[in-house]
Amino acid sequence: MVPQDCCTLNANDLARVDSLFQRAELLTFPGTPPQAFHEQLIPPLMTVLQSQQASIWLTGNELPVRLFAAAIDISEQTDPDTQSELNRAASEISDWETVATADAISHARCPVGRGEGTVVRVRRELIPSRQLVVEFQFASGVEIAEETEETLHVMCGIVAEYHRGRLLNDVQHQTSQLRQLAVLSRALHQKLDHRHVASVLAGDATTLCAADRISVLRCGSTRSRLVAVTGVTTINDRADVSQAAERLVNELRRCNQNPDWITADSIVSEGTIADGSQSLSNDRATQAVQESLRISGAKSIRVMPLNSNPESWDGAIGAVVFERFSVSENSLFPDESRTANNVVFDVIADAAQAFGNALEFERRSLAGRVRAISDSVQSLRFLAAGSVLLAAALFLSLVPADFDIEVTGQMQPEMRRRVFAPDGGVIRKVFVRNEQQIRAGDILLEIRNPELDIEEQRVRGEIQTTVSRQAAVEAARHGQGGSALQKVSTNQLSSEKKLLEQRLETLERQLELIRSQIDALSVRSPINGRVLRRDLVSDLQARPVQQGQQLLEIIQPDGAWQLELRVPDRVIRHVLGAQEAIAAPAETKSETAAAGSGLPVRFILRTAPESTWQETLSGVSGVTDLDETGQLSSLATVPLTSVQPDDLRPGAGVIASIRCGRRPIGFVWFRELIEFVQTHVLF
Repeated sequence: MVPQDCCTLNANDLARVDSLFQRAELLTFPGTPPQAFHEQLIPPLMTVLQSQQASIWLTGNELPVRLFAAAIDISEQTDPDTQSELNRAASEISDWETVATADAISHARCPVGRGEGTVVRVRRELIPSRQLVVEFQFASGVEIAEETEETLHVMCGIVAEYHRGRLLNDVQHQTSQLRQLAVLSRALHQKLDHRHVASVLAGDATTLCAADRISVLRCGSTRSRLVAVTGVTTINDRADVSQAAERLVNELRRCNQNPDWITADSIVSEGTIADGSQSLSNDRATQAVQESLRISGAKSIRVMPLNSNPESWDGAIGAVVFERFSVSENSLFPDESRTANNVVFDVIADAAQAFGNALEFERRSLAGRVRAISDSVQSLRFLAAGSVLLAAALFLSLVPADFDIEVTGQMQPEMRRRVFAPDGGVIRKVFVRNEQQIRAGDILLEIRNPELDIEEQRVRGEIQTTVSRQAAVEAARHGQGGSALQKVSTNQLSSEKKLLEQRLETLERQLELIRSQIDALSVRSPINGRVLRRDLVSDLQARPVQQGQQLLEIIQPDGAWQLELRVPDRVIRHVLGAQEAIAAPAETKSETAAAGSGLPVRFILRTAPESTWQETLSGVSGVTDLDETGQLSSLATVPLTSVQPDDLRPGAGVIASIRCGRRPIGFVWFRELIEFVQTHVLF
């Protein structure tokens, strides 16, 4: 019979312990996170062994460090994570280590402040300089059975095997880091070129420094300038990320601070880091850190001066910005983080030496001086080019020039009429020739409409039939008709006579209307003038025409002449705007002056391009329609007063330029390009 206060294990407990150990052995590979490994093993084992608290310690040359702690809530239990409790427990482990042997186990009474009970410690050696201590605390008065001690021995061995593998993996990782550091050092010192050094540091040091992206900046007397970024071949100084990195380095350099890895969530208030170990001295530095994290999208960031002493900005020739875009789990062993930090310091120190040597060589050597002179010349070229561009921009935007709109059109008499076919049919005869002088009312041509001819014959036939019927009815009324009409009453004959009279009247009106339509097919000239139609007879004689079809044109060459210009729809707004601009001043002038106001128009005749004439625009049509080329345009008219009569030819083509005021010369020169961008790029 086992006492109630004895910590013994029955068959079920042993089976549970065996299952826990088997599962833990499956997790002993180094890739398992330490926290997950401990949580899978220690709390369930505490439940089986009825332990109140458990801790795992790592001992060595320095004060022991607790790797894991777990506790079951009991009354009056102290907080195992307080600093005083940690220091007390570490001191106890140190004292025990001085007298304990390898793989030792001890029972001790709980010290003051840790409650009543028994503490069982088991130690296993990981490597000659490191030991693992597993500590379980049991309630007061509980006797520790042999099975419990054996279980703790086995559990400690499993945990030690897991951490031994991790330490071995860390040693291999450190060895690999040393090899990578040697390769990186050779690459950094390969060329005496600070851009090469920065590119190697940004491209090859990300793995060694446990960063996803590295940015290298060169520090000048007043500001820092970005030189190289991981994965970027050409630096864009205007990019938001580049400017944010430069502002961050400038602010931290100004306040002489280089804090460790910072995340956006770790800045709690007034620049204080959440763990309390570091803080930013001013709001500008805090804002620079937050802005850089926001723009770059990084989860954490760290800035170190490129100096022989990476902890100080004094004499720094550059700066390195490390960024991480994912949250990595903290290292389990303190030495791991210290080793990683030492690797970063070694990289920075080596890079600072190579960077400084390159800058010194560039400053003192002939090639460096030539490069400096080349940079100066290039700077002067950039300055000169910028000055030229600025002067050109001012010239194009401020210097005014005449703004002309080029259009095309024709020369025509002001008095002219187009003759159209009044109805469909076939032209029977043409009475005029091209350029023949005629008077108003002269017959130009005759059109024959077969349908009207047939309709006229039909109506004439019905009239004759009606007249014959009317004569028969009249004879019947006087007793002279045939036997059929004699049998009809007198009243019926009178009624039929009236109907025949009405029908005859209707037919005569129809015949009169048809005759008027036939007479209208004799096309007459509406005005005095000259006939215009090339090949008039051959084009129209015996040819079918449709109603509304233009047949020819009558002009008065002895009257006033004008230009009919087609202003394209895309530039009509400039002409209308210039008209409105001169309309207001014209209203204040006298009627004589106002009558002569208008947009100047310069033009040449295609038949006489050697001469240039100038007239004044009289008006622009308020309607946009399709011109002869099928393009949308508006009609503008220009009266002709200076062209000699010998040069007046109906329909002669002209090229005209409408003066629309003065505009900046840049707009005048590049108007079509500006309008193309507005309509095809920006829209």
